[in-house]
Amino acid sequence: MLKLPLVILLALLSLGLPDCVGHTASHQAPAAAATLPAQTLTSLAPPNAVGAQPADLIGGKSIILTTGAANEATSIFSLQPVNIAAFQAQFTYQMSPIGHGKPADGMAFVLQRDPRGTKALGQGGGFLGYGGGNAIEHSAALEINVFAANTVGFALHSGGRVGSYVSTDAVNLASGHPIRVKLYYDGVDLHIDLRDQITGQHFAVKRPWAPLAHIGKERAFVGFTGGSGGLVARQQITGFSYQPLPSTTLANEAPASLVNVFTGTLKGGNMFPGASAPFGMVQLSPDTRDGSVGYSWRDRQILGFSMLHMSSVGDRDGGDVFFTATTGPINVAPAAYHSPFSHWHESGNPGYYQVRLLKPDINVQLTASLHAGVARLTFPAGRQANLLVPISHTLTSTRQAQIEIIGHHESAGMVKSQAFAFVHQFYSVYFVMQFSKPFTTCGSWTGQDATARLRRAVQANAHQPPIGAYVSWPAGPARHITVKIGISFVDLAGAKRNLVAEVGGRRFGQVRRQTQQQWNNVLSRIAVAGGSIRDRILFYTALYHAALMPSVFSDVDGRYIGFDQRIHQLRHHRVQYANYSGWDIYRTESPLLCILFPGHMAQMCQSLVRDYRQGGWMPRWPQYNFYTNIMCGSPLTTFICTAYRYGIHDFDVQTAYQGMLKDATTSPPPGKPFAGELAIKYINKLHYIPLDKMNYGPV
Repeated sequence: MLKLPLVILLALLSLGLPDCVGHTASHQAPAAAATLPAQTLTSLAPPNAVGAQPADLIGGKSIILTTGAANEATSIFSLQPVNIAAFQAQFTYQMSPIGHGKPADGMAFVLQRDPRGTKALGQGGGFLGYGGGNAIEHSAALEINVFAANTVGFALHSGGRVGSYVSTDAVNLASGHPIRVKLYYDGVDLHIDLRDQITGQHFAVKRPWAPLAHIGKERAFVGFTGGSGGLVARQQITGFSYQPLPSTTLANEAPASLVNVFTGTLKGGNMFPGASAPFGMVQLSPDTRDGSVGYSWRDRQILGFSMLHMSSVGDRDGGDVFFTATTGPINVAPAAYHSPFSHWHESGNPGYYQVRLLKPDINVQLTASLHAGVARLTFPAGRQANLLVPISHTLTSTRQAQIEIIGHHESAGMVKSQAFAFVHQFYSVYFVMQFSKPFTTCGSWTGQDATARLRRAVQANAHQPPIGAYVSWPAGPARHITVKIGISFVDLAGAKRNLVAEVGGRRFGQVRRQTQQQWNNVLSRIAVAGGSIRDRILFYTALYHAALMPSVFSDVDGRYIGFDQRIHQLRHHRVQYANYSGWDIYRTESPLLCILFPGHMAQMCQSLVRDYRQGGWMPRWPQYNFYTNIMCGSPLTTFICTAYRYGIHDFDVQTAYQGMLKDATTSPPPGKPFAGELAIKYINKLHYIPLDKMNYGPV
């Protein structure tokens, strides 16, 4: 195990952590410290554009934020800054009456330390002070919004940026009822608990929050702000208390619990949040779109789930062995099985992903081993439960597909789809899918015409309509159905062997725990000290992403398809790896893999040697068992040389050198699938690539 200061490691592995992504570690509240009661608050309302109204503190217990007049912007804050690194707070919010038939803007629980002075959030900007030109920057807030019926809910704001509103479901914040609000911030997540004191309706959620990152200090003023705008209502806070808590350090947490699998799913990061084992063949993840790697944080519907993805590649890829769950009558039109979802009902950590499909009200949990995936589907009571396998659906284009329903517990088939970046290469994935409960009805479809009891469908070429199959269970009580899926790039027998060897009769939780332990073993190869909780999450998330690719390509029995398109057999304990994003990893990831995983690195180098022997040339960005020739230069030469310089010699060094020398000095013959070093004639003659001769590759 390496043990280095965190600041050094962050420089090595730095990746951005968006505020809008999830972290799913669960923590207990530490023992409470001194309480900050309402009596320690002071009324404060700087001048607003229209009629500022100071908040009233009545009897040291009740806070009147808005009185029912229009255009009020009020605030009340603690007399002194208090510790905000971790805390508990609670209060009761009530608004009444509603003016003009509509409620007021709302209120916010605020942490603030703007150097220009504490302000009412309604001053100088929209969204209670967020998003305007004079937005309050050194602050964070939980905003309760009651402006209109279709936006009743809350949002988390920080750093002058506007959050998105989330519905509080049955707890109607604009009802006029007293709503008890309990908050617990553990240094990573804000746990929010709302309860209507009249109806008893309850809403609870946790949300990643990083107020320290935007406030800049561990101490800030704590208080409330209220705004009425052009709509009026009386807004009142009672029973407020605030308790600073010892900061949660997560020092004893397993490193896998510090990984944020949603990092990189926003703003073109092209990461997937789903379940995968370290360097696994399977990446079982949701697809929210047909392009890119299939998932974007901005999307609001899930198309389905699929077994193959790649991490942070620059073009669409994967989406193979695609399935989803529905309820009610069978409808195989894509618009019918696509479902909205909410990030508030979504979570994940290494080797695990969960989401609720809102339209059919199905909870989906995913986990994975090296060669297999397991889905645990929780169906609601009273409706027919369905599993759909639209096998022709991939994230690129599909050349061929076939599927067959076998007995009452199994389905099997294959799909052949295009490689990423639209290169003219195709790969085949075989799958075996097993169900924990015998289905009662089944069928298949071609196009969008489903036929009951038809157990087989075939798409022979890209011009034929897409196909799929379904299995169903009758309406009954709420039930769990587990789906186990093995895949292979070799054949159906390989997919079956992979599934039996790695999953077999084990339950969902057993597979999940084993994969999580594998991730803890991988991530604990580096122990960090110092830094903040956020820094440690940043670090272990980056290390997690570094251990996703290159990925295993051979089956559990050592068989794999080579670059010569033939089946090869490896000796025991040998592994064939694939998917080397060479241009992106040779400077950074490959040295890290040499330090942390020298055994894996040796087999990755030997895999490239096999590619060269079977295909005739050193690959450039090899995907699965073929050349894509994406990017330029010879980055995998650097990859192999880096391993050699780190003392990793357990591979065929002489053959590797022959392949690298050929690639660096010779133009490939025409008509071959490999492109070699781009513009080698200019390199050999001029020792550089002229900009006016090649538009891709010059320095």
